[in-house]
Amino acid sequence: MESYIKFHLMDNNVYDRVRFTPYNMFSVRDKDSPGRWSKGTFNEKLDCYIKYPDEKTMTDIYSIFFPEFGLLNSFKFYPYNLAVYHIVEFTAKVKRRLFRQKIEF
Repeated sequence: MESYIKFHLMDNNVYDRVRFTPYNMFSVRDKDSPGRWSKGTFNEKLDCYIKYPDEKTMTDIYSIFFPEFGLLNSFKFYPYNLAVYHIVEFTAKVKRRLFRQKIEF
């Protein structure tokens, strides 16, 4: 997935201008696909397995903060982006701990 993002940025001649990109997608598989690295957890709402739940969590969080395409392109949002990045990373750590302890939230 990261290779595709890099290809897309290079193809659009913006790769050298990007320093940070938020999670804007997550890996899934259908019930019949074996999955190489992670089997994932089934999401009834999406009707598929989410291979890495933290990716989904961070994607959901970023979609709240950045609902419109292009908001991240502005340099004036850099401090805001960095703050959001740290919030998202912290939130993901908390969710991982809760998930390991099998606590619903």
